[in-house]
Amino acid sequence: MKGKKAAEIFIIIACVIVLAAVTTVFAMGAGYTVLSGDDFTHGVRVGAFHVSLPQYFAASLLYVQDLYMDWQGTWFSMFLQAFLSPINNFGLPQLRAVMVGNALLFLGSLAAFLWTGLSYFWTAAGIGGKEADVSCETAAGPARSLMSLRFVILTLFFLSIVNADVYAEIYFWFSGAVAYSMPFSLMLIALTLLLLINKETVSSRRSKVCAGTAAVLLFLASGGSLAVAGVGCYMALLLTGIFFLFTGRVSRYNLTVFAAGFAGALINAAAPGNFSRHDGTAGAGLHFGQAIGYTVRMFTEETCRLFRETVLGLVFLLLIAAGVYLSGRCRIAIREYGIAAAFALLAGAVAYFPVALGYGGYYVPNRCYFIIDTVMVLSLLNLALFLGICGHRLCNLPSDGRTTAVLLYICLAAFIVTPLSMEEMPLYRVARYVHNGSYREYYEKCVAIYDYLETCPEEDVELEMPEYIEDFECFYMDEDEDGWVNQGIAAYYGKRSVRRK
Repeated sequence: MKGKKAAEIFIIIACVIVLAAVTTVFAMGAGYTVLSGDDFTHGVRVGAFHVSLPQYFAASLLYVQDLYMDWQGTWFSMFLQAFLSPINNFGLPQLRAVMVGNALLFLGSLAAFLWTGLSYFWTAAGIGGKEADVSCETAAGPARSLMSLRFVILTLFFLSIVNADVYAEIYFWFSGAVAYSMPFSLMLIALTLLLLINKETVSSRRSKVCAGTAAVLLFLASGGSLAVAGVGCYMALLLTGIFFLFTGRVSRYNLTVFAAGFAGALINAAAPGNFSRHDGTAGAGLHFGQAIGYTVRMFTEETCRLFRETVLGLVFLLLIAAGVYLSGRCRIAIREYGIAAAFALLAGAVAYFPVALGYGGYYVPNRCYFIIDTVMVLSLLNLALFLGICGHRLCNLPSDGRTTAVLLYICLAAFIVTPLSMEEMPLYRVARYVHNGSYREYYEKCVAIYDYLETCPEEDVELEMPEYIEDFECFYMDEDEDGWVNQGIAAYYGKRSVRRK
């Protein structure tokens, strides 16, 4: 008994170390983010530099109004773009603080969302949080003994998401972080609170606080990229419907959260700037049929890529085994959970549809893949848990370790024959560049360029660009010195022109 308890403690500690290591790698890498592209042009357009906080807050609001009418409806993202802009205030130290904070915010909100979602297996019937229907083996001792499995599942989800790709436009680009990652993190926190609201163990007073906070956060998140707004509203509506099926009543708290997110999304979608930008880049009119076709294509291709080129397939099998094991120890509302698992699979398509509609073509930037891949990995691994539960319930797969052992052997064999190598894994690549100093060296070269631009007396500046590095959002300039990137850099540093050698 003592040996089993020691093993569980060891597993928990190992998982915590892995999670901490992943967080450290991305936080350290994000600290070497450089200024690039939109970071200059947006800051120049804000127009206020080193002024008091009230003045700068007002300037940020005016900037939001300007872009809302002229360029795009992402009102909250554009506020963050202006209000947190490093070039308008404290420069590179602020950029480092914002980008490290962005990495910590996303990974922390992801962990909170997963932990809260997994708690439904431990404290209740998988859905709804009713004490009468409980729970893992009914006794507190056995329930606690599964805590190590909870940490393992959390870690597997985590590793699958960070190994889906290197999202350079999220972790290493200020403009991508404020437009996509930060609103997405707020959305995850809002959905976490929505899950907490529906647990019977949460008091009425606490539910009100959670509902109010979730409503505000989802409203703000819906002011980010429409990919975030779409996913946030879709998941809030899905959870509202699932909890209605389970309890037989519609929670006013759930409806409040969904309504707040939907209101933020409407403000976003109705912006005059969206239509003027679309007409200028994709032509007049919205082509819904074409966007649906592109969405189906993206969903199919990306699902295949995730299974073929990442660790998702191996983790999928492991979580089927975890589902079999859990099913024999927890009472789960299988109908509601099955509906939730099925409809959650559409979240990736919901994320991409407004992107396809807005661009008017098949174009998926790295920053959009971040949203799409994250929700697809979450939904697919959630499906794996459900399939394991179904395997135990419907196919009478034993949950005493035999099925788990067979699936583990299959995973081991798949890992041995897989064409994937450690060097190709996104997490390893980022860790390698952090460890060998590639990010730091590139950062120092860019800092030297910024310092030179700030101090050189020439009005027309010619720069030698540092060599590009992989898995990073590098500093760049247009070939044409009249390009918008070059003009933004020149305007910020007070030069007539800036061009590359």
